[in-house]
Parts: sequence; structure tokens; C-alpha cells
Amino acid sequence: MNDVVEELRSRRSVVLVAWLGCCVLATIGAAAVYAVAQQVGRRAADDVPRALVAQQVAALSSRESTAGLPALGPASALSSQSGPFVIVYDSAHRVLSTTALLGDTTPGLPSGTLDDAVSRGGTSVTWQPRVGVREAVTAQPWTGPVGSGVVVAGVGLGATEDRARSVLVAVTAGWVAVVLALTAAVVVLRRGTERTGPAR
Repeated sequence: MNDVVEELRSRRSVVLVAWLGCCVLATIGAAAVYAVAQQVGRRAADDVPRALVAQQVAALSSRESTAGLPALGPASALSSQSGPFVIVYDSAHRVLSTTALLGDTTPGLPSGTLDDAVSRGGTSVTWQPRVGVREAVTAQPWTGPVGSGVVVAGVGLGATEDRARSVLVAVTAGWVAVVLALTAAVVVLRRGTERTGPAR
């Protein structure tokens, strides 16, 4: 009798270990899928700012000294859902031209980010000028007939972060479904083991 009990316990332990291992693998897989999707979405958000920066740097570099700065268009209020914006700084980090407003003023990018763009030839960061306002920003130095400085372009991260949340919900739902399926399989196996008992 003791042998029978021990064998049943051994089978249950094997099933439990297999269940735990599968749950761990499912968790790692779900986390990896979300991390990849989140990073891909965040990096894609830099595409528009990079294109705008390259366009403005080229315009500033070839601009005739008598023509001043290239027109950027009307300024608009920044938000996490706002469209692309451009800010042109001079070498002293003073705003020369902008399409970005936060309240009634142009928010200043941190000096460290501007200095980093100059020293590295460009940088891309996530900028939060105010709580609830997050922007994907690219900064690149410029030099031309009208002077030198840094061009900054960005776009609101609201849509990107909304997609990341949707991916998280989908991945979480998939993970729960997998864990429930594994649990159901374990219950079925344990009941089958209890009915059949150990081999004689």
C-alpha cells in the first residue's frame, strides 16, 4: 500500500513540476513578446522626428545668410497626442524658431540633451516637459551661414503608448489563457492518474 501511495505522489510531483516549468516558459514568452513590441513601437516613433530634423538641418546648412531662418509654420500646443513639432536653438541654446508651445511659452529641452546632441552628432530621447505630456524627440546640431545650434523635432507619444497598452492587454489575455489550459491539463492528468493507479 505504501508503495502505491509513493508512486502516486511521485507522478503528481512530476506533473506539478512540468506545469510549473510550462508556466515559467509561458511567462517568459509573454514578457518577451511585449518587450519586443513595445521597443519596436517606441523606435518607430522616432522616424518622423528624425526626418524633420534632417530636413531642417539641410535647410539651415544651405540657407543664405541674408535669408534668415527657414519658416517652420504656425506653433501649436504640445500634448501626448500632438503632431510633429520643430524647435531651432542657437549655439547658446536660445530658441530661434519654434512650432511648439506649452501654455504661452516654448518649453526648453534640457541643456544636457542639447549638449549631448552636439557632442555625439545627434540623439533621440523621450521628453516629458509636463506631467502627462510625453514626446519622442530627436536633436541634431546644425551649422550654416546664419549661425549654428541644435535642431529639435518631436511628436507626441500618446498613440504609441496606446498601442503598447493594447499589446499588453492582448499578451496578458494570451498568457492567462495558456496558464488556464495548462492547469486544466494538469487536473485531467491527475484525475487520470488517480483512476488508473500505479502499474502492477
